[in-house]
Order: sequence, then structure tokens, then C-alpha cells
Amino acid sequence: VDWPSPDAMQTVRHILAQTGSNKGFALVLGAGDGQWAGALARLTGLTVIGIEEDARLRDAARAAVKADAARRRDIFEAAGMFRRSQ
Repeated sequence: VDWPSPDAMQTVRHILAQTGSNKGFALVLGAGDGQWAGALARLTGLTVIGIEEDARLRDAARAAVKADAARRRDIFEAAGMFRRSQ
């Protein structure tokens, strides 16, 4: 399974090209299943915080982050935050 999805990766690449931001913090409100937060973490040096009110979507995001971390070892979850390790 591709996570983040190719669409999320493309969208985030477009946003990054427009903003030029790739260090510091990013807050993703209504993070859903974490696709954009995961793409931001994978493509940048940003500390990415995903906020999602829907418990089902939040759980899906946490599971995806954990699975991605197991494969890549550079994304982790702590206290509900998505963050790229240094």
C-alpha cells in the first residue's frame, strides 16, 4: 500500500514549490487519515502536527504512521503528533 498516496505526495510537492517552506513546524488541521501530514514529514524537515477530531480517521492515521515508520524508520508518532526525526 502506498502511504502517503501518490496524489498526496504530488499535492504536497506543489505546495512546497509555492511556499518554499521545508523547515520548522507544520500544523495540519482536519488531518483526516494523515496523508498530507505523512507526505510533509516524508518530503521535508518539518515537524508535522496532525489534528483530527474524528477518532476513526485519527486511528487510521496513527496506524499508517506506525506502519510507515516500521518500513522507513524516520517518521514516528508521539502524543498524537507526526514528526520527522532529526
